[in-house]
Amino acid sequence: MKETSMEKNATIKKENDDSTPMWAHLKNPDSDYWLASSPIITLVVGKQKQNFYVHKDVLIMDSPFFKKCLSCPMKEAATNVIEFPEDDVLGFERFIIYLYKDEISEAWVGSKEDVLATMHTWLLGDKFMMPDLQNEAMQRIMRSLTWTTGFGMDPAFYAWAIDHLVSTSQLYHATKDTFVWHLSNSSKAYQRGGQHHGGSNQLLDRYKDAGNELLVRSLPLLGLRGHVGRPRFNDYMVKERVEGVPAGT
Repeated sequence: MKETSMEKNATIKKENDDSTPMWAHLKNPDSDYWLASSPIITLVVGKQKQNFYVHKDVLIMDSPFFKKCLSCPMKEAATNVIEFPEDDVLGFERFIIYLYKDEISEAWVGSKEDVLATMHTWLLGDKFMMPDLQNEAMQRIMRSLTWTTGFGMDPAFYAWAIDHLVSTSQLYHATKDTFVWHLSNSSKAYQRGGQHHGGSNQLLDRYKDAGNELLVRSLPLLGLRGHVGRPRFNDYMVKERVEGVPAGT
């Protein structure tokens, strides 16, 4: 059977890989015949200029950002091409799947790379004003960060939060609180930057600011072991967005 033009266009296009039709990810394709008349928007992502092809009606349905971008007299609205040179390709891929499926695949959140990509997806939800996407990503992130492996949380996740997020955002607080929880419930070897993931010293070596240093230096001395509760996803949910107001406020 030939692939329809709609199925062909609604595609995540990967180099050196078979393209994956977005149509295959719809919950109920039969009810979405209206997409046949929807224009295709090309999203060019990252320094490698990865192309993603998405139905316009899907993009603007839940995102005030795209609705405004594609309705104003701007270049993007005229060309149906939008560039995101600074964004993460893997994080964007999860965003595209979410648009069509309303969820982020469980299989994608497990490894360090997977978690970081999903953190990027949360950031895209902030940029595109999509709180439901942020909450879906947060649920997957928290499930991974609070998973007890015996080695504690990889400090790279908190380091990413310091580098990419404002200190008032929900994801920043979620990663910081989870790191504190792991420090308070882990071995002294982890707290002092021992084997495997390491602990506080890895952050201290990279971030010398007084606030972070106070946090990671004081925890092992406060006798908190076993007394810091496991962070809960519900504490970091994003409420409905108001246009022009950052999610972290």
